[in-house]
Amino acid sequence: MNNNRIKIINEKIDFLKSRYKQNYKFNRPLSEKEIVFFESKTNIELPYDYKEVLKNIGNGGCFGIEPLDINENHSRINFNFPLTEANIEAYDLENNIFDGQIIIESGGCGNFTFLVVSGAEYGNVWWHEIPSNDEIIPFTGFDWEKRFQPNVRKTFCDWFSDLLDLEISQLSR
Repeated sequence: MNNNRIKIINEKIDFLKSRYKQNYKFNRPLSEKEIVFFESKTNIELPYDYKEVLKNIGNGGCFGIEPLDINENHSRINFNFPLTEANIEAYDLENNIFDGQIIIESGGCGNFTFLVVSGAEYGNVWWHEIPSNDEIIPFTGFDWEKRFQPNVRKTFCDWFSDLLDLEISQLSR
């Protein structure tokens, strides 16, 4: 990912700020030192695009994005996320529900969106919707009718950009 992605995301945020006349405020960005501390502590490397957002835009706090708590005990974050396709029967819900992932958005009712940080799906965003729909699926976009696209994967910046596009599209409603 290059800085152009960050620039485009910032332009979308600025557009929303100007249209909504609200003060969209992110938590302060994380420093490189804080990110290195977290990565050393958890023995993982965060996906590059996620780190760039943390450093250049902010650490969550806006649009429902969860902040990364660098001091929290992420005890199973460096275990591999076990799925490579939407198939909850292969998923041991009791033992490894949070393996290799960081929650990036809480959707309510026990549902959430997460970024895979360890395993074959590293860098991709998934939805955990077991309470609502009995499924854990890769995020493919906010169009619910097209949510099952087996070969589509989205990174953190893809997801964030899609989230901002959804917010922008709702302006005309």
